[in-house]
Amino acid sequence: MVGTEDEPPSGYLPALDGLRALAVVAVVAYHLDPGAVRGGYLGVDLFFVLSGFLITRLLLSERRETGGIDLASFLARRARRLLPGLVLLLASLGVVARLDPGLVNPAELRGDGLSALFYVANWHFLQAGQSYFGALAARSPLEHTWSLGVEEQFYLVWPLLLLGLAAVFARRSSRGLLLPVGLVAAASALGMALVYDGGRGLDAAYFGTECRAFELLSGALVAIWLESRAVLPGGRRGRPLPAVVGPVCLGTVLAALVALRPGALVFDGGLALVAASASFLVVAAVGPGPVRSLLAAPPLRLLGRASYEVYLWHWPVIVLGDQAFGLRGAERVLVDVAITLVLASVSYAFVDAPLRRARFSRPIGRAVLPVSFALVASVLVAVPLGMVGGALSAARLLGRSAAPGRSGTSVFGVHLPAPSGRIDLGARPSPRHPVRVMFIGDSVMYQLELAIGAGLAATGEGRTAVDGAILGWSPRGRSDFAELAGEIARAHPEVVVAMWTQDNRWVQRHGVAAYETHVLGPLLSLLLARGDGVRGVVFAGQPPQPPSHSWMPDVHADVYAPRGMMMWQQAVTDESRRLPGRVAFAPATAMLEFAGRYATWLPSPGGRLARVRQLDDFHLCVNGGVRYGAGVVEGLVRLLGLPPPKANWWLGSFAAARRWSQLPGYPSGMCPNDPPPRLTPGNAEDQTT
Repeated sequence: MVGTEDEPPSGYLPALDGLRALAVVAVVAYHLDPGAVRGGYLGVDLFFVLSGFLITRLLLSERRETGGIDLASFLARRARRLLPGLVLLLASLGVVARLDPGLVNPAELRGDGLSALFYVANWHFLQAGQSYFGALAARSPLEHTWSLGVEEQFYLVWPLLLLGLAAVFARRSSRGLLLPVGLVAAASALGMALVYDGGRGLDAAYFGTECRAFELLSGALVAIWLESRAVLPGGRRGRPLPAVVGPVCLGTVLAALVALRPGALVFDGGLALVAASASFLVVAAVGPGPVRSLLAAPPLRLLGRASYEVYLWHWPVIVLGDQAFGLRGAERVLVDVAITLVLASVSYAFVDAPLRRARFSRPIGRAVLPVSFALVASVLVAVPLGMVGGALSAARLLGRSAAPGRSGTSVFGVHLPAPSGRIDLGARPSPRHPVRVMFIGDSVMYQLELAIGAGLAATGEGRTAVDGAILGWSPRGRSDFAELAGEIARAHPEVVVAMWTQDNRWVQRHGVAAYETHVLGPLLSLLLARGDGVRGVVFAGQPPQPPSHSWMPDVHADVYAPRGMMMWQQAVTDESRRLPGRVAFAPATAMLEFAGRYATWLPSPGGRLARVRQLDDFHLCVNGGVRYGAGVVEGLVRLLGLPPPKANWWLGSFAAARRWSQLPGYPSGMCPNDPPPRLTPGNAEDQTT
């Protein structure tokens, strides 16, 4: 993976391959099950430190031997090492997109592929609103190339910066570089904390090159320090650190990889400590001792040599495998790991390693890589244009909805992410044969089913089979399973729309993986039982939960768990990837937010501010139901291939239903006609009653 650089034979450090193996195992494990290896994403940070060390080591060695740095030769070596495997991956995804546009969306592949090919994927995904942690939109099979972008951008800048700093601070000894490079690294770490801003800039802090530079520079500092002490190969050998430091740092890094969840602790300084520990671990791997012996074990070295290839292939295998195979548990892990290792081995043995060793003495040999690069870039630009139209036409002819892209839509001026997953109905809905929809959920869905049903009916091709939502509903107890099975047998719905909030505390306490296994798995087995007629299940996103100072935590303390809400939505999104064509997720949370925050009053479709939440800060008034219902209907329109609903569908008789102002067991007047405050981004969160 990243962190795999050219090393002269005389300077080969086998323990660093062991570090690469440790890092790539952590990343793959995290992507397979984030709940099992909670800090596995930090494997990328370990790679960054290794890359900074190895690149700086090579640059310092060249400067020592020649008095300068051949930037063109340096970049050519980087391209020869990194591009062949990436070009092979992009070409393979292009073939998959041609064979099955529903598996790899051609339009998305164009943008994602070009950004990966030109090493700007981190900025591309940041601009597209793709979040690395808990993203609710469909995941790109190239999302992992963001880290390659960070490294390549560093490779372009660092040699020039190193030469400049050396000319000013290190004319006699590289030791003079330690202070200025350390200050630049500290500024980057501080920048990450400032950009993170308590979580509001999470994605920018994670993807931004300027925020990640300190990790690469941490490795660079190690190389500079060892060079100044003549510890690097070619200089005086010796133990650069006390013997106890290596095992302590190895234990610290392992603990972080296993347990350090993403959050304020990480982005407000925790990553700097991880980078420091990884840097000292690199030093321990250079000098004699138990850490070097352990990391130089043959199995680790073997995996480490192909870690770049494993990293390149593992994420596309996971994303596409979840859609294609629908496996779970140990079977999913074994299949994904096996396919990854096979593809990585083929890439390493027949593409990457031969091209890395080749001398390219003839012009035709030197043209192989540029020509391959140009061909793949041309294909990514040109081919999807024809493929998209063909895919959409085929989807129409087959009566199936085309797989939605990540590009979102605007509903009442609110940007909504695209649905995750897809639903294959088998036959196209029509006014003569409208799709039959059943609703299940708790008291919020008990309200929403009226608005969603009205919006579906206004498409002319959808209608409600049964209103099945009830107060306090949760599939955990399974007491309603028999009644639910009976309703399905009676109404014969083709699609089930589900949403409930009763489990938020449970999923927060037990984790996403446990919830998928013990709650969602049995529910989906019931809903999608063979022969019951249900073609698919669409989970609707939960409405945003109010801030902790509102009435909600007291009135509904049994379900109030904002973090659990996000975990619930992540769990149902995972199911949409595991069961492609059968399960989807329609995000709609933003419909009840103002400036990204909870609000009690929002504009109605007519433009007038109106209350969207009842006095308990949780249930919906009719304007909230209309706004949220419109967001869910938009997702269903995209997933089921329906026409848009007729204008002003929200003016129907459903708006007069009693449940908008009084739920069973609740007092009347829960939606008073009180005047709203002045709505501004600064006070949106304070508009709770």
